[in-house]
Amino acid sequence: MDDNFREVTKIVTLGSGSQREVQDFMLTRYACWSLCMKKLLTLQTMAILR
Repeated sequence: MDDNFREVTKIVTLGSGSQREVQDFMLTRYACWSLCMKKLLTLQTMAILR
């Protein structure tokens, strides 16, 4: 599963015009699908409990 969530460093420009590095994550298609399915199951469970 670790291969589906890759940690990356990006350079962003701040309001003052300076730049700095920020940590971010890149997700594979499978990681996105997996997160959506988990959220969908949570929503369905909540709907049943109501």
